[in-house]
Amino acid sequence: MMPYGLITLNRVSSHRNYQTSSAACDRGSILLAALAVNAIILLVTISYFPYFQTVLRAPAFAYRQDQARQLAEAGISEALWELNKPGGPTWTADGWNNWPAVCGSPDCQIKLGASLRAGDGSNALLGEYTVGVQSTSSSNPIVTSTGFVPDFVTQSSVNTVRVVLRKTSSAGFNQAAFGAQALALRLDVLPVGTGRINIDSYDISPYVPPFGNTHAGDVGSNANLQIGVNPTGGATVDGKGLIGPTGTTSGPPPIGGFGTMPQDVACPAIQIPAAFNNVPTSMPYGFSTVIVSGTQILTCPANTKMRVTSLSLRDDAKMILEPGCEILIDGAASFGLALQNGTTVEARGNNKIYLSQSGFHIYTGGGVITTTQNPRDLQIYAYGPVTDTQEAFFRESHIEQKEPFYGAVYTQTGGLVLGPKFTSTGNPATTGYFYDANMFGSMVSCGTAEIYAVDGRTVNLHYDTRLRDVPLDGTNNEYRIQSWQTLTPSGSGM
Repeated sequence: MMPYGLITLNRVSSHRNYQTSSAACDRGSILLAALAVNAIILLVTISYFPYFQTVLRAPAFAYRQDQARQLAEAGISEALWELNKPGGPTWTADGWNNWPAVCGSPDCQIKLGASLRAGDGSNALLGEYTVGVQSTSSSNPIVTSTGFVPDFVTQSSVNTVRVVLRKTSSAGFNQAAFGAQALALRLDVLPVGTGRINIDSYDISPYVPPFGNTHAGDVGSNANLQIGVNPTGGATVDGKGLIGPTGTTSGPPPIGGFGTMPQDVACPAIQIPAAFNNVPTSMPYGFSTVIVSGTQILTCPANTKMRVTSLSLRDDAKMILEPGCEILIDGAASFGLALQNGTTVEARGNNKIYLSQSGFHIYTGGGVITTTQNPRDLQIYAYGPVTDTQEAFFRESHIEQKEPFYGAVYTQTGGLVLGPKFTSTGNPATTGYFYDANMFGSMVSCGTAEIYAVDGRTVNLHYDTRLRDVPLDGTNNEYRIQSWQTLTPSGSGM
């Protein structure tokens, strides 16, 4: 028989072991529950990983897409710059290629992989763009440009912009003769009716008819185009007669027929180069009004700018414009430039004459002589004669000279006349020298332009088609964006 105390001890020990096992079980249950909760949280968190990844990567992708778009727009800007270059595009020289097989048209140009690199000295490639121009010679070329970031091999971010351009219709040297309000080819009827006007075109120098005639001696007006006749036939226009949408015509059609322009031609204001702002009126000759007479010779040095209030040459005086000389005549007289008697102005190349408030009167046995015989080497821009006189004759800029005139002429207001002029009675004017007039170039007026052949004289206007590439103070024939389309961005950035 076991002692009583020993039995009691064993019971107590067994009870304590039971309590210890129960606590351990509770702790295990809590651990399992915690693990289960962690597992659930982990599963939920993992399910959100793609969202977190997108949230983190989306701004970076959007940034790259914006970079790609800006690169594509840089390609559009380059195409516009090329198309609007003074003198016309020089595709090949500027890195463009004519690849008809790529763009599906023979009239296209493509520039591949124009790159943008970091300017921090690392020269790291930031992106590239490829740009193509379809229908480069049309009035509505299509430009498509694609930007690639970070490079065009992986195409991790791509954005394409497509624009349709429109060739603006502003006054320029695009026709042999143009008068916004009216263009009239006037011939004498009395007393003999034998005057002749001949208008044609050429694209080579020297002019040797009929070889080189491009049949592009176009004439035009927004409002009214008049082609006169007389008993001997009158005017011959080897080109088209163009009018605005609401314009009217009278007289026989040109050889190329009449046609309608899609819109009226706009007339820009004369843009005086800012460089003249720093030229005092008294420089470089020490006086504001220049009057040269007798046998005096006045010289404008090469590549200089001369600014005067008015310029008048009389008797047998002569003025020489060395290459690159430009003159601003800023007085408000009716005729800021007046050449009379036997005077001559010898233009030796790349010369321009600006009349900011007046017109010109070239009425001489000599005249303005362009020694290069290149109409692009002499440009005259005139605001127009002041109309404060009752004499209609003095409201027009006038070219009537004995020697051939090579140049391009633009008047913003007032009239522009080539050749000996009628009086209001229909008879030849009693003043003037009545020379046969020969002009090589282009005459454009935003008022009324007139070509006169009186007293049996012949007036010839030969249009140099290369004047189409000559910008009218940077305003004519400019390509502008007509429509813009950003195509759907693509890439593997997300």
